[in-house]
Amino acid sequence: MKTSRNMTRRDFIKNSAIAGGVVTFGAPLFSSCVSTIDSAPDRYPKLPGHKIQSPEHYGIEGCMTGFWPGWQPNRTPYGNIKNYEEKAGKPPSIKFIRYQLTGIPIPFGAIDRMIETAENGTIPFVTYDGRYHVGQKKNNILNEVLAGKHDRMIKRAAIRLRKAYGEKYGGFFIRFFREMNIDSWGGLWGLQPKKFKKAYNHIGDIFDHEGAAEYATFVWNPYSVYWKGTKYSNLESYYPGDKYVDWIGLNAYNHNLSQSFQHMLGSNIRWLHKRHPNKPIMIAEYGIDENPYKARFVKEAFERTKIDFPEVRALLWWDENWKSSLGGVDSRIDSSEKALAAFRVEIADPYFLGTVPYRKKLSL
Repeated sequence: MKTSRNMTRRDFIKNSAIAGGVVTFGAPLFSSCVSTIDSAPDRYPKLPGHKIQSPEHYGIEGCMTGFWPGWQPNRTPYGNIKNYEEKAGKPPSIKFIRYQLTGIPIPFGAIDRMIETAENGTIPFVTYDGRYHVGQKKNNILNEVLAGKHDRMIKRAAIRLRKAYGEKYGGFFIRFFREMNIDSWGGLWGLQPKKFKKAYNHIGDIFDHEGAAEYATFVWNPYSVYWKGTKYSNLESYYPGDKYVDWIGLNAYNHNLSQSFQHMLGSNIRWLHKRHPNKPIMIAEYGIDENPYKARFVKEAFERTKIDFPEVRALLWWDENWKSSLGGVDSRIDSSEKALAAFRVEIADPYFLGTVPYRKKLSL
């Protein structure tokens, strides 16, 4: 097999591993002794078309980085990116496009923001959230999709994403019905694996029919719940099939301040990689509230990703002070000077990539 210009992933990890144990904050780990995973393929298979590839296909070894900008005063993609770069000390590989256009199957208004993001050299990440405005009659969005209620809008969006964005700017990430394995969304799409898979695949088929799947890089994105023996633990029952998944994404937030990065994500990363070894994994959303342990959590997140999880090829931080069902969460990277200093030190490691030349000719 032909290799990239640089070291293989295994050699890179072996030669640059950071010594030290796993940081924990009071929660038990699944494994107290962690060793470098050596089962990841040397490179993931090249995705078809103009989809977003794992970094090695661009001749780079490492893990892409990115962020959700939150509702910052400067709402333009360019402003968000520059604000993040000033804080982090490195430009992002990936940026989430604001998607809170609830009740609309695909965020039509995102096209201009996607283009500006791409012009900055950053990969846009689009989300179909499927929620309705507060106070509206509750509807099950999965039933609506399966009944064809949104077909016309989905088709229109797929065509626009192909023509207005993809044909000029190439690939982009997109996810449907994130965190489908928990019931946070009031029954709109959570905890309904059979309906979820059918609805997810229905949208994927429309994208394929309209030529948008040439560029749309589909991210299947459950929540990484770490407790076993609960109704949340069977992630595989929600998997829509390899045809409809390009990357696997996981979300995890340290709400109660006692969970390590390893504790929240380790078992699911290993399990999903074992079941789907040809799919690159991203941590699509993660963060922690401001607290005395935040800097340690940040350090652990980057170190564990580099040393133990080479199959994780993108790491995206939720850079926002926001409200969850559990209360306020200040997960900004600069919620304190100590947290920001830790973030800047860790992301400065060359393993964690900034701008990725994804619009250039692939090396493979």
